[in-house]
Amino acid sequence: MRTAALSLLSMSLIHCGVPAPSNPPTPGPVERARPRATPGRRASPPRRVKVTFAGFFEDRTMRVDLLHRGTASTESYRVAALVLEGAWAGSRKKLLDPFPYGAHRFEVRDLASGALLYSRGYSSLMSEWRTTREAKRRGKTLSESLRFPRPKRPFELRIFSRGTDGKMHPIFRKGLDPRRRARPWKKMPSVVVRSLHRAGPPHQNLDVLILGDGYTSAEASKFWRDASRFAAVMLADPTFGAHRDRINIRGLWVPSPVSGVSEPRKGLLLHTPLGLSFDTFGSARYLMTEKNLALRRIAAHAPYDALYIMANTSRYGGGGIYNLYSTFPSDNEYDEYVFIHEFGQSFAGLADEYFTSATSTENMYRSTIEPADPNITAFIKGRFKWRKLVLPTTPIPTPPKARYRHVVGLFEGAGYKAKGLFRAQLDCKMKGKGHVGFCRVCARAIGRMIGLYSR
Repeated sequence: MRTAALSLLSMSLIHCGVPAPSNPPTPGPVERARPRATPGRRASPPRRVKVTFAGFFEDRTMRVDLLHRGTASTESYRVAALVLEGAWAGSRKKLLDPFPYGAHRFEVRDLASGALLYSRGYSSLMSEWRTTREAKRRGKTLSESLRFPRPKRPFELRIFSRGTDGKMHPIFRKGLDPRRRARPWKKMPSVVVRSLHRAGPPHQNLDVLILGDGYTSAEASKFWRDASRFAAVMLADPTFGAHRDRINIRGLWVPSPVSGVSEPRKGLLLHTPLGLSFDTFGSARYLMTEKNLALRRIAAHAPYDALYIMANTSRYGGGGIYNLYSTFPSDNEYDEYVFIHEFGQSFAGLADEYFTSATSTENMYRSTIEPADPNITAFIKGRFKWRKLVLPTTPIPTPPKARYRHVVGLFEGAGYKAKGLFRAQLDCKMKGKGHVGFCRVCARAIGRMIGLYSR
């Protein structure tokens, strides 16, 4: 969300262009666990297999909990646990990710045939932390989770990370047997889930889950009022509202022993169920949590494709990481803007388009490498992603003048850089905090992503 004009430094990274490891990334010790081909023989290529949900998956959700360790130049993964959650909420037809977004990508392959069963791009809190100055001095380990339909047979999990060349490189692979290692997820009696908007069955629609953090038992009714208000905000937004018949929205309340969320700079350290805290990575308005396992245990009470975490606070801040979660405050004058802006990043892979605010990460994008994000471009060799939307009469690059305010063009300044990166329109929900909607390019990207999870 890192809004430029009003300096909301929310550090909301989806960032596909995030400087990851050198090429290829330095693997961790777990990499040695990968299967090896017989000496003197070439590894057999994957057999051609028709992959269907019924043929390879059960209607359950498999969660792989990982420990992701990194520094500025290295990263490694280790499997911590396999957890079997409830019914699979995602599409049973669209199993492979067609988009190039995210700092990482994971694949699930059938161990016997090598057939690709499932894939998704994503970013992580670790991929963001690795771009901070602190990562140049020491290492850090964070918990992460990957979710996919439960395979019927042993599978191989592969993880790729985006290198400094902008390409994905293999970093981890491991064979896993869901029948032997998976442990069942357990319900928590204190969690309450309610429908806020219903379009249809989970596996045929996008399922959005709004969780609250820092709401006490006495504030349960406040949570439901807040959650209902923001569900209405999403459906009233012209871009998301156009797809309201394909979006389910649910609220999830879990009682907190204290009201509010942590604000370390004020000495306020609260033990809330989801662990939301301002000042993440030293950025005052960056509101995130490192309590991944608690988040996953609680969120599993409802079907979901996309997660929101609503902080019971009036302080200005938020954050969003692609295919992970987005956060926002419940009672700030700009809360509705933050709510929509951050979801554009965490759900649709959109990049921030402003370029005047400082960030606590370094070299997030390079003007010599085309970002994977759908709404910004480096304009290398005269190419950019949305050229077909530009009228022949529009100059390229496009001057930032009032007469071009409502046209799709090529406006310089995006991705925290005033020079070398370009956006599609003069203003957009991903650039400023005024009363402006998503530009045509961002709206197109959101519509395409909703299509991946619906029907």
